[in-house]
Amino acid sequence: MRAALTELSGSDAPDAETWLEDENGYVLVVFGSGRVALLGPDSEEICHRKRVSHDQALELWQLLQEGRRDEIKQRLAASAFLKRNVIPGIVVLLLSLLYLMNAPHNSDDPIA
Repeated sequence: MRAALTELSGSDAPDAETWLEDENGYVLVVFGSGRVALLGPDSEEICHRKRVSHDQALELWQLLQEGRRDEIKQRLAASAFLKRNVIPGIVVLLLSLLYLMNAPHNSDDPIA
């Protein structure tokens, strides 16, 4: 498996790919660009993640061999969760703090 990833990294094409399929037809595809996708038996993409290292891809392939697809989904979705939920929440918090710092204060307010 490591040899397949080494060969992939030697390719100049970012869309080059290598994959592993389990006995149930699930496929974990690793692209030269660092993108990894889990496909179902119907070849539909279940989830993906970008910027996956070769070591991480090996771990994901091992999970696939062990039939631990739920853990693969969790690992691949972790990045999407951060982008969708955590990062926007931090932006809202920072904007709220900036607003409060710059809002006019009432001189009669004991907190101000």
